[in-house]
Amino acid sequence: MEDISVQKTLATSLDLQDHATPSRKRPRSSADSEADSPTDAIHESPPSSPLLFEKKDELLWFEDGNIILVADRGGFRLYRGVLSARSAVFRDLFCVPQPGDAEIYEGCPVVRLHDKQDELWYLLRVLFGYTKFPQTEHIEFRQLAALVRLSHKYDINDLFDSSSERLLEMFPTQLADFERMQTLCSWSDAIEAINLAPLMNADFILPVAFYLCCQGPPQQFSRAAAGKGGPRVLDAEDREKCIELRAWLILTNYRLSLKLFDWTPLNNCYREKNCTKLLQKCMRLLAAIDENPTDCALFLSKRGLWEKLHLCDICREVLRVRDVTERQKLWQQLPSVLGMTIADWS
Repeated sequence: MEDISVQKTLATSLDLQDHATPSRKRPRSSADSEADSPTDAIHESPPSSPLLFEKKDELLWFEDGNIILVADRGGFRLYRGVLSARSAVFRDLFCVPQPGDAEIYEGCPVVRLHDKQDELWYLLRVLFGYTKFPQTEHIEFRQLAALVRLSHKYDINDLFDSSSERLLEMFPTQLADFERMQTLCSWSDAIEAINLAPLMNADFILPVAFYLCCQGPPQQFSRAAAGKGGPRVLDAEDREKCIELRAWLILTNYRLSLKLFDWTPLNNCYREKNCTKLLQKCMRLLAAIDENPTDCALFLSKRGLWEKLHLCDICREVLRVRDVTERQKLWQQLPSVLGMTIADWS
């Protein structure tokens, strides 16, 4: 069944102009395209080359390199000294004597890794200086997630610390910070954040991550969430938490909407008759969806709706303050709904 948004229902039924919310994503620049698209930096190898893999990476293939890393179908010809200096895992790996039947290409040892090609590409760009991290101002969640996961796997401590710090900033503990966020993670990104939280010892990101996860389609809880880098799934316990949280969000959001409109204009309202009529109409519209509310965006500010209602300035401000106050109270409850206690949650 198609979701019924409380705000959209009210705005449409009251014949209000509904401008689309501006995208929180910044416009992509040519520099971003170069930095964010590993597939663009890959070219097919010449047919005459009997490769042990299907593709060479155009950027990270040095002809004088002395080690070839292979992930999925892609090959990266690199310098083992650079890798060893940054990663104890790579250093130990390269010290292991190779068997007689080890893979060799053009006299260069080939090491196959069980990583995704695009994620390894993000890591290698940083290690070889093509991405200035953490100085990079804008970076997508999927890139940060790859850096966190692989820097942990390959024991690159400085990169793990800096990438974790950037990722954690996407999941604030204060409602005001959550509302000011320039980029919201998608619900599938939130699934990955939930799975990464134990690596970073960062339980405090879980309330927001679970909330964002609930904004996706309900069927996500019973199947993998498709995304770049393969399927992302929650374990059974986390799926159950999402199901319970979603139910709470839907019911609470509906009750909050009823509470916000259930009041009588103040004595100093200078359009009392009109304001009373509008508030009553909103209540009737909300009552019409009582049997099947599905809107779980509890912490999405309704500021845009207040601006569109033709209430007087005084009543509109009353609604705005009531909305902020009530949502702040509910934000405080979010960790406990998940059965968690988060220090400094505000």
